[in-house]
Amino acid sequence: MFSFLWEGHAVASCLSLTFMLLLHILDECMSESHQAEIRCPERCFCSESVDFGLVVRCSDMNLIVVPHGLPNTTRYLYLDNNLLLTIPSDSFIGLPLLFKLDLSHNRLVHLEPGAFRDQVDSLSSLDLSFNLLETLDPEAFGELRAQTNLSHNPWLCDCHLQLAMPQLLLDPSFLAEVVCNTSEPEELGAQVYYVRHNQEDAIRHLEYLKSLPNRQGRSVESLTRSTWL
Repeated sequence: MFSFLWEGHAVASCLSLTFMLLLHILDECMSESHQAEIRCPERCFCSESVDFGLVVRCSDMNLIVVPHGLPNTTRYLYLDNNLLLTIPSDSFIGLPLLFKLDLSHNRLVHLEPGAFRDQVDSLSSLDLSFNLLETLDPEAFGELRAQTNLSHNPWLCDCHLQLAMPQLLLDPSFLAEVVCNTSEPEELGAQVYYVRHNQEDAIRHLEYLKSLPNRQGRSVESLTRSTWL
């Protein structure tokens, strides 16, 4: 009787150890799979955010292109203080959860059409401040409605900018620092804005641009006259 009980206890112990080993192996496999899924781009730093996404920091890395292989669970992406010149249309494809994007303090001169097309439903904050942007292609933003910081760029207040501005939800904290560096075309002997004939929206947005101060603190309207086509 004692031998039978002992053998039963041994079998139970063996099954228990086997079960624990299987759980450990399963946990290791899931952990490795998770690590592979959130693997950071080279030279960047990743951490879990409080809202169940990832914080990816690629700041101050002297990057000249947006890193490839960004985790698809990226929620906050910091690419500030780099050497980026342009944002290609495929830079942020596969990042449908991206909530905040910081592109400040780069050398951006161009945003390609569709640059933020995968973030239309998710992006809430976009920082483009302290770059070299002179104008914007309206197609770069599409239906995007993120609060956008455009301050400290050398804006050329032309028709392209006039058409792009209404699409953006400008950050009110930095509106006073969105200023016109100049307007075109200077070769006509005056700084002139061109707007499309009889377009009420164009007229309204032109008046908004005129209200922006220039670098000397005077309004754009005081420096320019309007020519209606």
